[in-house]
Parts: sequence; structure tokens; C-alpha cells
Amino acid sequence: MERICAWYLFYKEIKVAPEDRSMMLACSAVSSMDEKLKCCEIIFETLNIPALCIQSQTVLSLYGSGYSTGISVDLRYNTADICPVYEGGLIRYAHMQTNYAGAQFANFFKESLAEKNYHDFGIRIQEILEGMKRYLYITQDISMSRNDYKRIYTLPSAEKIDIGYEAFMGAEMIFQPRVIMGPNVNVIALQEAIVTAAMKCDADLRSELYEAVILCGGMSMIPGLSTRLATEVEEITHKPVNIFLIFCLLALIGSETRRSSETTKPI
Repeated sequence: MERICAWYLFYKEIKVAPEDRSMMLACSAVSSMDEKLKCCEIIFETLNIPALCIQSQTVLSLYGSGYSTGISVDLRYNTADICPVYEGGLIRYAHMQTNYAGAQFANFFKESLAEKNYHDFGIRIQEILEGMKRYLYITQDISMSRNDYKRIYTLPSAEKIDIGYEAFMGAEMIFQPRVIMGPNVNVIALQEAIVTAAMKCDADLRSELYEAVILCGGMSMIPGLSTRLATEVEEITHKPVNIFLIFCLLALIGSETRRSSETTKPI
């Protein structure tokens, strides 16, 4: 951490002296106090930074969407955190995890393709699995024909394979893990985790929390996720729910910035 912050970020990338700047540090919702104290020790005693703010990533995601009260749903590679936030304060005792994240998507693709005798991908297997995850999608109508679900992925060897089953079932496990993976699996459906997190809070806060359910993280970019999640949560709560995707807001802001600039660079 010392080498990354001091020698790379401050001196090489942004080219400023750390003792002249304040710093904000984003941490996980489950970070321990010992980890935070160690960060403070390095930042104050080694980097000589005058001021520090340590805040949870879930709370910052909620701030980024323009809200201070709501439920932050952080869907990342290693974990999926559901954290209620009230007036900028994280309600820690209501924190929930689904135990199903981006890493499990890759494992599902790998196991499913192995059953089809597609298992010899060599040293590029991680790159291939990450590429396949971009084909994940969620639909509200599963009565469509199989051709509508067909997804073709081109391997580095130029061979084309159909990953329509993996693309659909992998994302469907977010909402129906026990139906697909078995009744004894240690995975909580996303809509159940959100409702459980809200139920752990005071009854007076629940309606206000449902007004802003913020999706963030790489998994939140799966097409159809926000629409399906709103439907699933409303079926449980029988209340209106507002689902917001923070990356969509950032993408819109970025597109307006690129339009106003004189030169456009590919991203």
C-alpha cells in the first residue's frame, strides 16, 4: 500500500506531494477496525497526509447516485454486499451477502463447458471466461424460443461455440439459486437478501430505503438486471421499489463530456 500510494499514485500519476493533499479511502463494508487503523498509520506517519476520510464503498456508491438514504447493492467479483444506508450512515447490523458473485459466474461457465468437452483452453482460460461473462443476460419472459437465447462466442482459435445455456442460466442463478444449484446450496437470492436487509431495519425506515435501491459493481451491468430485480422485490414486499443503476448515470455523464470535448478518444 505504501509503494502504490506514495511512489506510484502521488509521484508518478497525479504528480503531487501527498503532504499537500487530503485523502479519501474507500473500504469494504466488512473491513475490520484493525485494517483501518493500519491504513491510518501508513497514511499519517509514512505519507504525512494532513487529513483522511475512510468511508465504505457502498456508502460512496449511494452518494454517487445523489442519495444519502437507500439500499446499496454492490455486485463485485468476489462478493455481493447489500447494505442499507440512512442519512449517510451505514446500518452495519443489516448488512447481507448473497455468496454468489462474479467469481461464481466464471466457475459455472467452466464447469458447464467441461460437460460439453470444452475444457482445454490453455493459459488463456481466465481471459476466455471473463469474455464469456459479457454475454450474460436476464429476461422477464422465459417462454421465448431457444433461437432467441442463442449466444455465439468465438474462441481465440477462431472456433465458435454456443453459450446460450450458460449465459441464461448463469444470470438466472442470481434470482433462483436453489432451483438451479440445489436446495442445500449456501446462496441467497438477490431479491431475498435485499428484503431481509430492509426488514432488519426499523419499520419506519423501510419505505424510505426502497425509494433508492442502488446497483453498482461489475455484475450490475448484466442486461435486464434492474428491471427483473424491481419485479422480484415488489412481488415480495407488495410495495413500489425504485432501482437505479449507478454505472448508467456515469456512462451518460461521460458521453456528454466526450461530446463537448474537441477531441474524442476511443475508450
